[in-house]
Amino acid sequence: MPRIAGPEDHVVVVGGGFSGALFAVNLMRHEGPRVTLIERRDRQLARGVAYSAAHPDHLLNVRAGNMSALPDDPGHFVRWLEAHGKGDRTTFVPRTPMAHICANCSMRRSRTRTDGWSMSRARSARSIR
Repeated sequence: MPRIAGPEDHVVVVGGGFSGALFAVNLMRHEGPRVTLIERRDRQLARGVAYSAAHPDHLLNVRAGNMSALPDDPGHFVRWLEAHGKGDRTTFVPRTPMAHICANCSMRRSRTRTDGWSMSRARSARSIR
């Protein structure tokens, strides 16, 4: 059986958009390895192309009740929406709140676990063999 990365390991995630940032956050939330998140575009950090769209008419394609940034906490997104007066579990909300949650999770994790988390801005990358 393959070994799963543990706290003594170090993972580099290249691409700090929505998926890369949530992957890093969830590794850190579960006592996983140290994580370095690399993203070259500041505006894309924790948002990616899909969630960095600023137009309010760009809606998520599922109801808020079916979305969560945290797989073990399926009500996370709905609680955030309700707390901020932006909707409930039945609402189709704009993409920007989900992007905000992902960015917030990433930034909060970077402040609370400085022993194993870093974010880097890279202008270029080379293939590693």
